[in-house]
Amino acid sequence: MPSIQIHHVAIPVFDLERAETFYREVLGIGRSAVPSYNPASIVFLDCGPTMIHLIRYADGVARPGRKGVHWAFEVVDLEAAHRRVVAAGCDLEVPTSARPDGSPYFFFYDPEGNRVELCHHEEESRSERARRGQESADQGTSSLAARLDAVQLALDDAEPDFIR
Repeated sequence: MPSIQIHHVAIPVFDLERAETFYREVLGIGRSAVPSYNPASIVFLDCGPTMIHLIRYADGVARPGRKGVHWAFEVVDLEAAHRRVVAAGCDLEVPTSARPDGSPYFFFYDPEGNRVELCHHEEESRSERARRGQESADQGTSSLAARLDAVQLALDDAEPDFIR
């Protein structure tokens, strides 16, 4: 296991049930076996080794703008995923296009207004990225991981008043 990896990505939502339905039924991301510590406001989903936390923040908490942050999901069949996203009525931002390396991708907005990318990379491209990532992770990130662990412990002890 790399010395550092992504544990979870938090996705802000307005309607927790609508968001969970979209991510589970349209994108095929299953509910995590790990129970949510706040099921009224947070849903845990499993996306490979990384979790997705759908979080219903209070109305006063600012969300990123439509051109703010985005997250990308690697899919096996990009065309089928594109059809499901279109059938779900999502706004497409960037139609299916190819990167300079030939890898196809597209951007859309989920029902909560979050910018999402779906992409597909050939297997050797993924394994090459993983090898480079491991080399990078092995070059001194253990101290960062320790600092992140300390921050997470502090956050776990804090009262989450920003969550509805």
